[in-house]
Amino acid sequence: MEHPTILCPSASVGEETALELLSVFPHTPQKSIVLKCNVMLAITNVIICTSCLNTHTKTAEDWLDLCGLSQQPIRATACDCLREMETCSPGLLSQKLEALYLLKQQETTVLHQSYCLLYTLGLKNAIRILTNQKDVTDLEFKSILGGNEGFAWKSIQLELTSFRPGTVLNFSYRELKSIMSLLLEESYLLMPIWELVEVVAMVPGLSPTLFKSQLLRLFGTADVSLMHATLFMKDTFTDSLFTTEDENFLLKRLVGMAQHPLLRITEKLFYMECILVKRTKESASCFDHIMALLKIVDNDGSREVVVTSLRALFIFLMHFSGMEELSEKLIDKLCDMYSRHSRLAPNLIGLADRIQEHLDDPVWSVKLLRGLQKRIMEMPPLQLTIHNLSWHLKVLKRVAKEGQITQRNTIYLLLNVLINSNLCERGNWQVGNAVLAVYRNLLDHPSIDQVFIELADLLNWLEVYQGQFQTPGFGSEVTLRYNLTHAKETDPLFDKVFTICLHFELKDSNYAKVTDIHVPCVFRDRKSPEVKVKLKPFQPYPTSLCVSAMFTTQDGRSWHSRLPDVSVSFPEIFLPLPLPPNSSRECREQVFERIWEATASGNPDKSAISLFCFKPEDESLADLTKTHFQGYLITDQQSERSWKVLLFLPPKCHILLKITQAEDAAQVSIATDNQELLPFPVSCRVSSALLKEKSTKALNN
Repeated sequence: MEHPTILCPSASVGEETALELLSVFPHTPQKSIVLKCNVMLAITNVIICTSCLNTHTKTAEDWLDLCGLSQQPIRATACDCLREMETCSPGLLSQKLEALYLLKQQETTVLHQSYCLLYTLGLKNAIRILTNQKDVTDLEFKSILGGNEGFAWKSIQLELTSFRPGTVLNFSYRELKSIMSLLLEESYLLMPIWELVEVVAMVPGLSPTLFKSQLLRLFGTADVSLMHATLFMKDTFTDSLFTTEDENFLLKRLVGMAQHPLLRITEKLFYMECILVKRTKESASCFDHIMALLKIVDNDGSREVVVTSLRALFIFLMHFSGMEELSEKLIDKLCDMYSRHSRLAPNLIGLADRIQEHLDDPVWSVKLLRGLQKRIMEMPPLQLTIHNLSWHLKVLKRVAKEGQITQRNTIYLLLNVLINSNLCERGNWQVGNAVLAVYRNLLDHPSIDQVFIELADLLNWLEVYQGQFQTPGFGSEVTLRYNLTHAKETDPLFDKVFTICLHFELKDSNYAKVTDIHVPCVFRDRKSPEVKVKLKPFQPYPTSLCVSAMFTTQDGRSWHSRLPDVSVSFPEIFLPLPLPPNSSRECREQVFERIWEATASGNPDKSAISLFCFKPEDESLADLTKTHFQGYLITDQQSERSWKVLLFLPPKCHILLKITQAEDAAQVSIATDNQELLPFPVSCRVSSALLKEKSTKALNN
């Protein structure tokens, strides 16, 4: 049934096959109705697909006899098969109209409508044949209506073109009017209304007022096909059938059906399309309906709801895209929906593509894509999960194809994701390929030259900065310098001490074990030697060291002494930004901004943002900042009364300060990638933290 031409490659083979199948009927049990119906469908496919209708075949001649069988399902299938043959070969039944009419009249079951539809289709095609002839007489017309001959083989050569309305035919229309009225009266389901409209349109002697009595029934129908036929009738006959009151009533009916709560969305979509085609001045009503559909999508994101609603939106934009205010509201609504439901990415991309294909001006699609890009940039860090990122990358890939949209923000977002997330460590193949797909489109973007050098420089510096931490031992030490001196009052025996060994013990587990320090000698009358204590923090917190010393005096005796504890304050472990010495100011600023952005969008369990305000007492804020943070300044914009400070705390933590002079106080915005550090700069009140590169401590021996 599905592939008849494979087994029947020619018309002769097709006819033989149809005859064999037809011979099955006498040998099938009476109750095998389903089998008989399937055989009839198979025969119809073979006859139509193998061009058996192009020649006079006995199989086709005998086909009409099946319509008179006693079993109702078989008669119904036979009607459907004959209607399919007449549709594929218009005029095939034009010489069988009397036989079809008798069958219609004899049928008293629900199949009467099927017979009416079959007869109306045959009548329409017969009239169509007459419109191609000249000087058609009453006798010829009556012979058509009363024909009960064979199939009209020559008539099937008619092309399947649309009907030609208003063709002049030289015969009396009285009998045809009578038939039309009878068909309208008998067709209580109005199934053949479409064919009847075409008949009236082809014959000028038939007035469209024949359908006047049916308009109210058609307006009240819930059947989509009949409503479609009604609109076809209005388009064909215009004001010769429809009054102004009729048009207004039809419009109200369409608006009501488009908002009916019991109808499916696909049906509402059809009625809205009818409204848009019928009256473009109803834009406000249609817009409200579109917004209502989008609200449903926001609450119920099922595939059917999403697809049908966006199709409705597409239809609306085809008619009202020029109304800028409504278009902007739709874009805002779609962007809001995407912020909450990133899975809509493929649907919104498809909508933008279809709008761009069908509208001469692609401005709406560009605005939508630009709006989606902006929403992605503004999303909180918690929404940039691996799952959501896949959808965002699809959108950014499409956005990168638009030459009118700048791609700088897209580049920085991708850079931030790659550097400050564990995407690379997780090795997600699909997300990785999605990132590469975005970059591929970015490289083809016309504005890539404007950001390429900046992007390359930034990538290089960030790569250098991040790469330093992969080097074993990099940034892991804090070196504190002390002077080893004598106490003010000591026994002269200790004025000269030799082979001094300083031993350090930790009071916590935040630092690695400190190596002993050896000093050859310390003489009271000579310059105090400098001692370098190297600390390797696991966590950069303040600490305290217990210190003891072993040494030898001039008489050869060895001594052991407990020295005062060495306190390591929080500011003493601050280090400048670990960049190469020749790094430019622009590079340092970019690294500062990227670390700030990464901190602001990082894991909330680790990162933190805070604000500290204070009022400088004696010194100006500029002097205070330079005094305490000179070695850590990234930018010094005194004209704008703002400064940026970056404190590096080994092994790889950061504290960033944005210091601003307000009207009545100084504001210090603090960001850190280790929130446990935040209390320390606050407790030491950043403004008065004394940072010294070199501290002098007395170690009593």
